[in-house]
Amino acid sequence: MPGNLATQLKWEDRPIQLEFVITKDQLIIRQDGKELARTNFPLADKQHLQQGKVHWGTGIFGRLNGQIQQKSRK
Repeated sequence: MPGNLATQLKWEDRPIQLEFVITKDQLIIRQDGKELARTNFPLADKQHLQQGKVHWGTGIFGRLNGQIQQKSRK
């Protein structure tokens, strides 16, 4: 799927921090500061991306089976 980046998370028996980073040319996923995956993502239309919405706890594979303890959008 164009614009999709997926990876496996490392199991930890504690809360983890996930970061989903979008730059002008890449998508990056980090777990606890460690990069798990990266792909090219040429951003042709910044305006389109700025209008995007974050849907916490939902995704391509369904609802989150866990608990979100803190959220931020920078």
